[in-house]
Amino acid sequence: MDNNYSAIFNETVYEALLPTGTQLISLNNTNAWLDDILNEKKKDTWAFITAFNPLPKILASDINNKRQDELIQIVENWGYTYFKGHGRAPDNSWIEECVLILGISLTSAIEIGNDFGQMAILFGKKHETAEIVYCKKSL
Repeated sequence: MDNNYSAIFNETVYEALLPTGTQLISLNNTNAWLDDILNEKKKDTWAFITAFNPLPKILASDINNKRQDELIQIVENWGYTYFKGHGRAPDNSWIEECVLILGISLTSAIEIGNDFGQMAILFGKKHETAEIVYCKKSL
């Protein structure tokens, strides 16, 4: 894994856009608000995935938006509960739309990441910290 990308993934600000407001997904601590939602929906796992910019490619915004719409359609077709969100640079110099998918397995989350050429996704389990998981096909 390129250390530059690893640093970018660790520095990215991950935010879920919930009906009650924007919530930060922490990589270093458990996410109590996310545990509450998982309990409410009777789920144990989650993933945060984008279809934007399959590194090292940077795509035009219309292409990224179309890819993100395709991702959301897949998530809906598979019957997952999800919330929109985004990942962004700490200085807001870039932003990518994402989806927070509840109840998805790690295998399925990596499959979606690979389908969209993503280098990595975020994955988590109830009462545990989020982890950056690298997608094998993209390495």
